[in-house]
Amino acid sequence: MLVGPISTTQEIYNSSLESNFTMGRGIVVQVDGNRLGLKPKNKNVGTIQQRALLYIDNQPVPQDTLMIADGLDVSGGGPYYLSWAPGLTPGVHIAVFQFSPDYGQTLEYTWQFIIEK
Repeated sequence: MLVGPISTTQEIYNSSLESNFTMGRGIVVQVDGNRLGLKPKNKNVGTIQQRALLYIDNQPVPQDTLMIADGLDVSGGGPYYLSWAPGLTPGVHIAVFQFSPDYGQTLEYTWQFIIEK
C-alpha cells in the first residue's frame, strides 16, 4: 500500500484538488486489490468505493470527493488508486484509511503528513 502526501506545500496541495488525475489529487491511497480480502466477484471499483473510508484529524472525509482509478490487472486485483479532495490548512495532519473486507475485521492504516505554508 502506498499513501500520499507525506509532505507538501499548501500551494501544491490546493492545485492538486483541481486535478482529474486520481494518482496526483488530494489524499491518495494505492491498494492491491488481491490483498484486500475480497471475493473475486467483489474486486471492482463499485465495491471498493462502498467499503473505503478516510478520516483526516478524526473527521470523516466526504465520499462525494472520492475518485477511484483501476490499474486493470487482468486478475481483477487493481491496483486501485483512491483519492479524496478535502480542503486542508497548513500543519500536521493524521490520516486514517479504513477498508471493510469480505472476511474478518476492518483493515486500517494510519499515517501523518505535513502541509507547509
